[in-house]
Amino acid sequence: MKVLLQCGDHFENQSRVFLLAKELKQLGVEPVILMYKEKQGNLFLSNSIKVVYLSSYLSKVKSLKQDIDFSTKIYNDLKIIDFINIEVKRRPRIGWPSQVKKTSQQVYKYIIAINNILGDINPDHIVVWNGFTGYVANILRVLASEKNIDSSFIERGLLKDSIFIDVKGVNGNSTLTDLSDYPPANLKLAEYVDKLFIQKAISNTSDKSLLPENIKGKRVIFFPLQVQLDTNIIMYCKYNTMREVFFEIYSHLNNDDVIFVVRPHPEEDVETLSNLPNWDNLIVSTDLDLNFWLENSDLIVTINSTVGLEALLKGKPVICLGKSIYSSLPCLSKYNHILDDRGKILCNVSGYLGYLLTHNLIVKDSIYNTNVIKSIFKFNDKLGESNFIIDTLSKKDIPFCKVFLDFSLSSKLNLTYRKNSEVITLEWIEKILLSYFKDKEISYVRNIDDANIVITDKFYSDLKFQDSKIYIDIYGVALN
Repeated sequence: MKVLLQCGDHFENQSRVFLLAKELKQLGVEPVILMYKEKQGNLFLSNSIKVVYLSSYLSKVKSLKQDIDFSTKIYNDLKIIDFINIEVKRRPRIGWPSQVKKTSQQVYKYIIAINNILGDINPDHIVVWNGFTGYVANILRVLASEKNIDSSFIERGLLKDSIFIDVKGVNGNSTLTDLSDYPPANLKLAEYVDKLFIQKAISNTSDKSLLPENIKGKRVIFFPLQVQLDTNIIMYCKYNTMREVFFEIYSHLNNDDVIFVVRPHPEEDVETLSNLPNWDNLIVSTDLDLNFWLENSDLIVTINSTVGLEALLKGKPVICLGKSIYSSLPCLSKYNHILDDRGKILCNVSGYLGYLLTHNLIVKDSIYNTNVIKSIFKFNDKLGESNFIIDTLSKKDIPFCKVFLDFSLSSKLNLTYRKNSEVITLEWIEKILLSYFKDKEISYVRNIDDANIVITDKFYSDLKFQDSKIYIDIYGVALN
């Protein structure tokens, strides 16, 4: 069985997709990673996982000489707009009359390139990131449907080292959206959920002394803002703007004892805030973090952000106004009925998390990952486990570390969507070294011949490995 997995070039995306690719390979499946730019993917290549690059396929596609627009049929009877109708709503600029021809040519090239990739790889299953965000995801989703190729959809998981996967979609389009009846978890699963989710959430406390004076003694209603042009808002709720949502919340919940707190989303345009009223009982908080307000609020109101689920993990009352992966939970509050019973909330959300953990969430080192994989992918009865083992440097004993830094000072780290050009600091390098060689003496050398550890920015296939040296890339990936 061969599975094509869409993966962005940010290292956070790679780390999460790797969790899934690793589980698949351990079960005897052949994962193939689709990345965007060449010279990426050391994490996969160093673990013998195949990578293909969209950029190399795009470079072979020639633009059409004739003018085309959104109505042009490009695949079977599908028009260009059929591939990007949601993306045009998410990024209105690409649909401006002056941009239609340019956008159509770009999308044409992407469709041809991705179709060629599918022809070369011939996957049995396609894993798409989100499904409605970006040209690649939209085109993969549509082509998978047209070609009758099994597919599933992934998104960032609730935990740091996790990835969500579902056969129907993510967020408000997932199978969990309308699922309110969860089979009771056995004792082993219940204890695992409590350890992995509940206790971590409860123990993540904040300094209450930081609470502003004008809030003390008031009932705090927290509304974390979301990105207005995100697919969560476009597709899975009735609202168009955060201003519209805030006025509805205010009209239902305002009284003399209430303070409303909103926190801007870090990826939203700052101009959005100017649309909110300047009222005495409204605070726009940018300095105190999300966890602080989850801890110190009496009620959390969200459209469909996972922040609502994080609040439920703390036993807080939550109103969810849109469709989400948890919007069917019975423990959610409504404007006219606030469930302020911590025990009932935690009991209900615990059962939900047990289902999530065994059906939809791949978590690093989780004992239930195989259950998730087998619930998503259609396995052949003959498919068994492989001998795929990830070698870690923790098994390689060296008496001391003599480190050579094999990268340019101009090299940058592409870590996340927002941190995509980060400077490599000495603290970053030492963090990598300590993760592998915690108790070893570390020194730096000027000559690579004197080193037994090389930190490099080189692409995996370009390296000439020496048996006497350990190679680690600038993201902390062990390469040999």
